[in-house]
Amino acid sequence: MVPNHFKSLLSFATVFLTLTACMVGPDYRKPALDAPASFKETQGWKMAQPNDDAIRGAWWEIFNDPQLNALEEQVNISNQDLAAAEARFRQARALVQAARSSYFPTVTIGLAVARSRQSTNQSSSSSASQGDVTNSSL
Repeated sequence: MVPNHFKSLLSFATVFLTLTACMVGPDYRKPALDAPASFKETQGWKMAQPNDDAIRGAWWEIFNDPQLNALEEQVNISNQDLAAAEARFRQARALVQAARSSYFPTVTIGLAVARSRQSTNQSSSSSASQGDVTNSSL
């Protein structure tokens, strides 16, 4: 058991070291900055013009081009086929990994407990058995 005065000394030392670690040394000087009095933008610079009303979803409809709309529709259909192909590929890869897992050794850990107790009041001529039997397995 640690004495009480040792605990208080240790607490004081911890607080003291924590506070002194945050202290700035006596020779600290604020660095001089060479900042201009005013800032000027470069040539060709223009103000931002946010366009929050722009279409965010079907952006291609802004151009009113039926050919572009048809191409986007075709891409949407193709993307579904691509997603299905990717899902089939992932499934095939999982099946291959499951099949290859039999190439490597396996480790099995088991634990079993069995307890049996015979009654002391049992006669030796009796064919029926009585007693406690407990089996446990993990």
